[in-house]
Amino acid sequence: MNASNSSTEFSSNGETFDDTLKGKIKLDNNGNITSFETNEGLATEVDLLTNPLVTTIVDPSGTNPDETLSLSSTDVNNIFTNSTGVNDANVDLAFEQTAKRNIAVDVFDSQGGKHTVVLPLEKTANNEWQISDSDEDFSVDGITGTASLGGDHTITFDANGNIDGGETVELTFTPAGPDMEQTVELDFSAVTQFDGSMTANFTNVNGYEDGALESFSFTETGDVVGSYSNGLTQTLAKLGLANFSNPAGLMRQEGVFQTTSNSGDPELGAAAQGGFGSLAPATLEMSNANLSQEFTNMITAQRGFQASSKLITTSDEMLQELVNLKR
Repeated sequence: MNASNSSTEFSSNGETFDDTLKGKIKLDNNGNITSFETNEGLATEVDLLTNPLVTTIVDPSGTNPDETLSLSSTDVNNIFTNSTGVNDANVDLAFEQTAKRNIAVDVFDSQGGKHTVVLPLEKTANNEWQISDSDEDFSVDGITGTASLGGDHTITFDANGNIDGGETVELTFTPAGPDMEQTVELDFSAVTQFDGSMTANFTNVNGYEDGALESFSFTETGDVVGSYSNGLTQTLAKLGLANFSNPAGLMRQEGVFQTTSNSGDPELGAAAQGGFGSLAPATLEMSNANLSQEFTNMITAQRGFQASSKLITTSDEMLQELVNLKR
């Protein structure tokens, strides 16, 4: 800002700024001025809200009146004064904070209950954002005052827009279900700061609500993977394989093999590791039945059926002969 009279000098706290006043005006979310600082040619900044600003004006009569200007918290007035003491200009400032975004994320308690947490993320300084515990928008399931971050959490960024501090913070809340304090870690490590519209959001949540087992499958390494109604897939068990020093010494009995003294004791291990074979899930296996034994069983069953049918025929003939004797 330049004074209309080139002979005007601005001074404050023993520093002189000539007829040009350069500085930085900071405002809060309500548009009120929080600081008015200038550092033109100075090693440190001078806060003109705490140190009165003085203007020295040389008028045509040669007098040098000094006037002390007070800066209000809502505007900056009387910066420029002419030789007659009349204000040449008033500067009114208004500001609306737009660098604020409410981020919603679903979290889950120890019983699988889902809760929606709203976090107000607000820019409080250059390369600095803050989530305030006391903000009226900070809530769990629409209720304020039920969660805590242990105080205001600050996230900072470096000059390249990469996160520089505040990567994680623990959220604590007490839901109605478990009725015990729950702790959830919020991870901001992937957040970046660049010029443009704010798009910060949580894209990955590693918690799940309660679900029922719907199906299961096997992998080549023997893992038994269960699929739940809530979208979770989890390894439930692992199939083990057995290896023998003499597989030919195993004894077949009713379609399965049993160990013998010739086969040796089984060596147990995981599939596809340490010389053990892999499994073939979702594959149709050829029959491992003993064909000679099964054919013998089938012939025996056939002969038994034939003998039974012959018995019925003989019984019928005997009854017929009995009827003929009566006649």
